[in-house]
Amino acid sequence: KFPHKKLFFSKLTRYTQSIKSFFDAAEMPKSEGSESDNSSDNICPICFEEKDNIQLIPHWEAKGDVSGHRMCADCTKQYTKNECPFCNEVSIKESLLEVIKSLIQDVKSKSAGGDPNDLAAILESWQFFEMEYGHNPKVIYRVGALILQDKEFKNLLEDGVNTRAAWMRDAAGIFFRLYSLSVEGNLDVTPNEKILLQKCFETIKESMSSVKSQGHHYGALYSQSMVPYICALQSGQSTVHLEIIVREVGELIVRYYKKNRRTWPQLKRDVPERIVSEYMDIVTVNVWGGKDHDPVRKAFYRN
Repeated sequence: KFPHKKLFFSKLTRYTQSIKSFFDAAEMPKSEGSESDNSSDNICPICFEEKDNIQLIPHWEAKGDVSGHRMCADCTKQYTKNECPFCNEVSIKESLLEVIKSLIQDVKSKSAGGDPNDLAAILESWQFFEMEYGHNPKVIYRVGALILQDKEFKNLLEDGVNTRAAWMRDAAGIFFRLYSLSVEGNLDVTPNEKILLQKCFETIKESMSSVKSQGHHYGALYSQSMVPYICALQSGQSTVHLEIIVREVGELIVRYYKKNRRTWPQLKRDVPERIVSEYMDIVTVNVWGGKDHDPVRKAFYRN
C-alpha cells in the first residue's frame, strides 16, 4: 500500500530538520566557537535536498541574523529574483546601482537633447523597475533616495529649476513619483532635497504657460501624472499624494485649454492624442470618482 514509505519518511525527516535549523538560526544566534550541526547545514532550505554546495544568500542590508538564509547552487541557478526569498532583502545591490546609474545618465543625456519622446521614455525605465519591485516597496524607497542623493542628478535638477527648463516637463513622471514619495516620508532625504523636488513640481506646472497651442504637451503631461499613480495602485502602495498630483495636473490642463481654445480650437483634437486611454479609464474611476466628475474627460471626450 505504501511501497516508498522509507523514502518518504527519510525526506520528511530532512525537511523537519531543515525547518528546525532555520528557526533555530533566526531565534538563537550561535555563540562564538560553537559547532554547527553538519547534517542540517548540508540540507538546502529551498529544495530540502542534501547538497554540498549550499551558500549564504547575499544581503544588501541584512537585518538581524540571516545565517539560515541559504540556498544550494542548483536552486540559485533557477531563482531569478534579486532578493532573498526568506526576508525579501535585495541580494545583489550592484544590479540596482546599475539601474540608478543608467537612469541618472538617461536624464542627463536626454535633457541635453531635448527630444520630448526620449525624455518621456525615462518614465518607462522607472515603470519597469517599480513593477519588478512593487511587492517590496522598501527597495523602491531606497533606490529613489539614492537617485536624489546623487550629486550630478541634484545639480541637473537645480539647473532645471533655475532656468525653468522645458525638459523637466517632458520627463515629469519620474519627478512626480519622487516628489510623492518624499511628501509621504518614504525617502531618506534632507529637507533641502525635499524642497528641491517641490520646486521641480512647481516648475513643471509653470512650464505649461509656454506651450499654449501645443496640445500634445497637455495630453503628455497628464499621461505622465497617471503612470506613477497606476504603478503604485497596482502594487498596493500608497497613492494619496499621487492622486493629488493627478488632480492638480488634470485641472491645470483643463484650465489652460479653456483659456486658449478659442484661439487654437485644434487643442480639443490634439490633447487626447497623447492621453493613454487605458490609464484614463482607471484614473476616471479611482481618482475622480466617475465620468461625471472627471474634468479631463468632460473637456476632451464629450461633444
